Amino acid sequence: MTFEIAATTDYKNDIDPPEPSLQCIADAGFRYVHWCHDWNSDRLYSKDEMERYKRRLDELNLCVHDIHGSAGLKSVWGVTDDAVRAMGDLLVINRLEFAAQVGCEVVIMHPPVPSPKANEASFYRSLDALQPIARRLGVRIALENIPNGNFADITAALARYDGDFLGLCFDSGHGQLEPKGAMLDWLDSVKDRLIATHLHDNDGKTDQHKPIFTGVVDWARLAQIIAASPYRRAALTDETIQAHSGLPDDAVFLQTVMSAAKRFAKMAEG
Repeated sequence: MTFEIAATTDYKNDIDPPEPSLQCIADAGFRYVHWCHDWNSDRLYSKDEMERYKRRLDELNLCVHDIHGSAGLKSVWGVTDDAVRAMGDLLVINRLEFAAQVGCEVVIMHPPVPSPKANEASFYRSLDALQPIARRLGVRIALENIPNGNFADITAALARYDGDFLGLCFDSGHGQLEPKGAMLDWLDSVKDRLIATHLHDNDGKTDQHKPIFTGVVDWARLAQIIAASPYRRAALTDETIQAHSGLPDDAVFLQTVMSAAKRFAKMAEG
């Protein structure tokens, strides 16, 4: 298995129009992108916007590997307030529809905060409502580990729902903010549900989204776990942010990301 690399569209920021970043990503030689624009907003994409983005992606010969869905600011999935949760579910549906429009099979979601365990019934109400829509559209949801020890909550959700609907996105930087080794131990226990990655590094203290191999993530062990997992998608997603790289030039930054991520991909191929 040979992995390609997906670059994140928000390597500069997630609110400016995505087209300039898409152009730079294509110019750097990437074939895949992780759509991370508007990941922290209440913005709903119109049908015209979806079609415009798809046209530009096609023009640049870029494939959307996965989409970072938005949990919303005022529209928040999985919470106890029925009206807020209903609006949040619509926001997730909007990204599922966008995924289907651009031929993407995975939408990545942060589980609600406070953790699903604190409002488990509401979290499952959202997942129950989303499941038939996701299945109809042919898109899976991947729950992402966030730096608050939510792996037990994700494990419970994965046990409740089948893998053709729900899987795991492992975020290496977030994992590094947990007690030493804890998240990799957990990942090893649920690696059969791995369907997406967010690869980036940090100093073990803050969520920095630095290039791979520039921090303290145990990349060798992570590669071993991925290699031993059934993960066989076309690409691994790199979620490095330019502002934390020390590389102000887009082309140099993206080439650095590509080089480091390809090195890791070779390790993860087993």
